[in-house]
Amino acid sequence: MDKKRIDYDRMWKNSDVQNPAIWPMWEVAKNFNSGKNLEIGPGNRPRIPISGAYFLDISSNAIKNLKNAGGIAVVGDITNIPFEDNFFDTVTVIETLEHIENDERAFSEIARVVKPSGLFFFSVPLGMRFYNEVDVIAGHKRRYEIEDLRKLLARNNFRILKFRGPSAFVRILYKLGDLFAGKIASHDSTKKNTLESFNLPKAVINLSARGIALLQKIGTAQWETTPEGFGAYKERWIVILCQKKAKQKRVDGAHKE
Repeated sequence: MDKKRIDYDRMWKNSDVQNPAIWPMWEVAKNFNSGKNLEIGPGNRPRIPISGAYFLDISSNAIKNLKNAGGIAVVGDITNIPFEDNFFDTVTVIETLEHIENDERAFSEIARVVKPSGLFFFSVPLGMRFYNEVDVIAGHKRRYEIEDLRKLLARNNFRILKFRGPSAFVRILYKLGDLFAGKIASHDSTKKNTLESFNLPKAVINLSARGIALLQKIGTAQWETTPEGFGAYKERWIVILCQKKAKQKRVDGAHKE
């Protein structure tokens, strides 16, 4: 197991599973409370209703915590999802795809396990022109471009239902990241990283998660639904709700939705 994965697993050992209702995505995710719903890579910070839902994560500590909270949780990899085809009504992946080396495979696997007409709810950072040391430290393999993301979704049979950008608070965080990226780049990489250097009490870690969630709600952006708006999108982060296209049925020698 590589060092980053060990650090990631350790991070969830010293915190509790947070109530998904604290996050800005809850207004969409709260509706994922019937059928079979999967969230991939949530750690201790799930966005979907926990009880009876499925969770997939590389962290054994996170999986243990999610099981204790009432989820059906398994250790696994987004590029090899251990469920059969067309199994889930919804799949949620928040702030995870940018960390995956083979993201083409990840999108393909998500499309495989989502039922026809099922939903895919996810977020990713945008714009490689903004990629800096903050992304490197966060473990981001990339930032997506809007047109490439549109093509990737289309190849996997997804249509975009709606999307929105970051809140005002998150925009401020990005500006601060730009200001401090140079200082971060000059940081001695031989020093212990953040996850190793801080051994904060569990109560402090839990409180900080709730504080971050609250701040993320400040100046929440409006949802957009038009293809034109998606094509012209210029923000550095996006959350998207997609739907897998229904299977086509053959009627009188022709294909029909």
